[in-house]
Amino acid sequence: MKSAIKEFIELTDAEKKNLWDKAIFIFDTNIYLNLYRYSKKTRDSLLKAMQGLENKIWMPKQVAYEFMKDRVGVIISVMNSYDSLKNDFSTFAKKVSEELRLNKDDKDIKRLEEFFEKWITSKQETNMAVSDLHNDTILSQILELYDGKVGTGFDKDDMNKIIAEGEERVKKHIPPAYKDSKKADATCDNNAYGDFVIWKEIINYAKDNERDVIFITDDKKEDWWNICKGRTIGPRVELIKEFSDITNQEFYMYSMEQFISVNDSINGKKIDTSVIDEVKRVPRLRRIEREHSLSMGLERLAFTERKIDELRERMNYLSDKLQYSRKEIEEAINSRDIDDIPFEEKHKISRQISFAEQIESEMHECDMQIHKLMEEHFRIRKMIDSREFAENF
Repeated sequence: MKSAIKEFIELTDAEKKNLWDKAIFIFDTNIYLNLYRYSKKTRDSLLKAMQGLENKIWMPKQVAYEFMKDRVGVIISVMNSYDSLKNDFSTFAKKVSEELRLNKDDKDIKRLEEFFEKWITSKQETNMAVSDLHNDTILSQILELYDGKVGTGFDKDDMNKIIAEGEERVKKHIPPAYKDSKKADATCDNNAYGDFVIWKEIINYAKDNERDVIFITDDKKEDWWNICKGRTIGPRVELIKEFSDITNQEFYMYSMEQFISVNDSINGKKIDTSVIDEVKRVPRLRRIEREHSLSMGLERLAFTERKIDELRERMNYLSDKLQYSRKEIEEAINSRDIDDIPFEEKHKISRQISFAEQIESEMHECDMQIHKLMEEHFRIRKMIDSREFAENF
């Protein structure tokens, strides 16, 4: 019976240890990108763990592609976070001065600002791995560690077949990647099916090399994990079965914090809880940031919708006024020769024509504003769809 339903049976500790000893380790894109977000202590600990497995690691081409594509954006985001903290504290100090009616040159406020500036700069210098995009020490270490250990990926024809298969799997909610289907973007290669491309590469590698695989990811979505009543039980059984059926090898998954704990335990090291806590905290903080960003986006979306409605109402009002004004002008002229119209009446008609031109100018301005707001509305809607359903960093 066990062999018939083996994908449902959790591995014993001994089986996990045996798999750990013989498997190839594959890390998801988010693991590498998070290295830029961690403190120096945590980052060094994770890189050391990877280096300890240097003869047992491999990277799918899709992971390499996603890492290089998103790396700069993550670095800049980390840089901006420190600048944002400095600006936030400056705003806070100014508010304190105003609320307490302190002098602009208050010594205590100045000392507080100087202390925070010194403290945040020290943290930035210690923890921020990259301050110059042309001197990326994390990239250098990863390039050295994975030299000759990156997959070749798929050619165009195979990729088209994989994307077509991915589309069918999304419709049927077959893991992985169906939670990423909203990431489809004509400007981003394989963005909607990146996880599925990675999965196909992993399976092909395991089959061709007859190797078991341990996959480590910070992705918390249900298309990778078996989640029951809010609790993550383990990898999706569908993934374990598909992997076994195609490769006749074993597959298992760990989150990054699980990987660190097991790795330290197997190597007889004391588990550093501060590293575990940070690894857990970073994805949570990023989800909070995305939720805040989503909330701000929804507010801006509602604002643009209100402004568009207001401008359209104004356009309707101006259109009625323009129609009435033109009718008055036509009635005033009433097919008469311009020379037969009295001077005072000509002056009145001239004012009416000028007024109509002003209305037309305002209508044109409203139309331009509506066009810009609709473009912004589309851009925000697209951003919200992307952030609401998936995030791979």
